[in-house]
Amino acid sequence: MPVIKCQKHWFSYVSESLWFLLFLAGSVVLIRYKTGPGLIALGVVLALAVVSFFTIREEYIAVNPKEVIGHKGFINSRTLRSPLSKVQGVEIDNGLFGKMFGYHNIIVTTAGTSGAEYVFKMMKSAKQFQDSFIEFSNMPGVRQ
Repeated sequence: MPVIKCQKHWFSYVSESLWFLLFLAGSVVLIRYKTGPGLIALGVVLALAVVSFFTIREEYIAVNPKEVIGHKGFINSRTLRSPLSKVQGVEIDNGLFGKMFGYHNIIVTTAGTSGAEYVFKMMKSAKQFQDSFIEFSNMPGVRQ
């Protein structure tokens, strides 16, 4: 059974690293002038960096001939598991940086009373995911 899996694009690490470097610089300035708050800020920054790394690493979305499966988050996690017959659509979009670096946002809309929308940002291979979803959805017996 073929499975198409999309994970975070490498650029998501770069965007998270910029925030990390900004907070790290602020922590160093605080350490220079006030040792106590600076060390606490540095500890918080390092903890946030570790959580960010694992959060980015653990995010994925996959499609197979039966269902769409997705996972977001490390500490606060959210899981999507929906049969193809209940998925109304898969949309991909990107902005300027997405076009430059080759990543997309994947938006999955499910049917039902909640009409949930799942957004997976900065994913690689999004077009392949969308094409596979359409191909699997058009298989006999999926849409009833």
